[in-house]
Amino acid sequence: MRRELFAMVCTEFFEEIYFSEKLLPDCEQIFKFHELEVGYCFLANNLLDYKNINEMPLRYSSLDKYRNLRLILRSGLVYRYDLYINSPEDLPYFNAVSYTITGEPTVHSFNAEEIYNNEDVIYEPVSQRMCKFPSETTTPGMSYSFSICMSNTRSKIEMEICNCTLFSHFDRSSKNYCGVDQIACLDAGNLAGKVKDYVGFNMACLPSCMEQQITFVGSREKTYNISESSNFVEIEIASPPTARYYRTVTQTKLDLIVAIGSVIGLFFGASILNLLEIISFIFKQFKKMFC
Repeated sequence: MRRELFAMVCTEFFEEIYFSEKLLPDCEQIFKFHELEVGYCFLANNLLDYKNINEMPLRYSSLDKYRNLRLILRSGLVYRYDLYINSPEDLPYFNAVSYTITGEPTVHSFNAEEIYNNEDVIYEPVSQRMCKFPSETTTPGMSYSFSICMSNTRSKIEMEICNCTLFSHFDRSSKNYCGVDQIACLDAGNLAGKVKDYVGFNMACLPSCMEQQITFVGSREKTYNISESSNFVEIEIASPPTARYYRTVTQTKLDLIVAIGSVIGLFFGASILNLLEIISFIFKQFKKMFC
């Protein structure tokens, strides 16, 4: 039913796309179709489709006057649109915040802060840096991200509770998908609570080392002339990034060895001096006794 009723090509429902107040004529250059945990998704600026951030089509700088993305979509009779805002390595998942797109023109404002990693950080143990790089993934064909880890954890617990899953990044076939009765089993099994407890107690899903800090500022209505059969949403960066966070290694293993060597050398040197003083004192005492 989903394949029959829902669009799999962006040209079927995108009417207009504006980025930095410039009309983008081809939606397929911006939004890539994927079937994900939350359903049919069209992703923009995601590492699932690009090797690195520099290849992504929607980029801005602090010097740009306009930092917004405006979407005008055709209304659907049997479906609605949900908007997800996430870091480039992340994906929409069951516990992510979404914003419903309606016919009322709405602007959602965000601030984004970037994190840069020193080249030595990746060589530190995960338990020390408390994050994972995209290359440190266990999911074939996908980079590591917090959202993918949460999806995999949910799928694992679903299989343990009801011997089925709603979605899996590991196995895209439908052989393990839940039927109606098994969905009722998941609902009765307090799935969301068990996933959160498992992740919280075991620290199972660490954040990505590349994750951007995206903060929701607020929403406001906007006056914009659109037809009654259209939906409108605009995403803007409220203010250009004024700070960047750097993750660096403050002390390497070599620094530790040098520090320990210095302490041992100082202690050993002090011990020899003390030993010589003791020998000299004993020698003087013997000399007084026999001379």
